[in-house]
Amino acid sequence: MELDPVNTETMPRRMSIPDAVDWLRSRHGGDKARRLARLEQQKARRARSRKRFAYWAAVAAELELASPVEVRAVPAKRLLADATVA
Repeated sequence: MELDPVNTETMPRRMSIPDAVDWLRSRHGGDKARRLARLEQQKARRARSRKRFAYWAAVAAELELASPVEVRAVPAKRLLADATVA
């Protein structure tokens, strides 16, 4: 599934970070909003725009903080290997 970049033309100018988080979440949902924010952050880095990069980094961080924590299981093989080494 390919992501379309955020249409910054429809996004109001000089939107505060909490407003941008709410706007992205309401339009795209939580997971897609996080991916779009990271995509915009990468675009800002390629464009060498410090202000845009900092803005999208803050938006992405806010979206990450608001998302539910994903718990990842440790594979059993790794647990056994760690136990035999110790």
